Amino acid sequence: MTLALAFLLTVAIEWIVLAWFSKLGFARTVWFCLSFNALTWGVAMGVFTLWSVPVPLLEAVIIVVEAALLAWFWQWSAGRSIVGSLLMNLASWLVGTPLLMVLARSR
Repeated sequence: MTLALAFLLTVAIEWIVLAWFSKLGFARTVWFCLSFNALTWGVAMGVFTLWSVPVPLLEAVIIVVEAALLAWFWQWSAGRSIVGSLLMNLASWLVGTPLLMVLARSR
């Protein structure tokens, strides 16, 4: 249950950041954000079940993969894609982690 909540918080927070950063709005970014988070979360969970990988290393790979997806799908430059991916992931980490802790404790 906590993993599902963490995923939903990640998608919600990163969606807000993507909609703001891209200036494309919520309607144009919702499916993209949900899809790339489903992809990266699914792969990350698979990696964690097979190997002992440090979380910061896996998160760095996720940032690069998400930046590549942003560049490919939205036709963004590499710089803009990396900045967008960093902003989304930092926001979900800095806001989502404490929020998840509070929500998990209240159960």
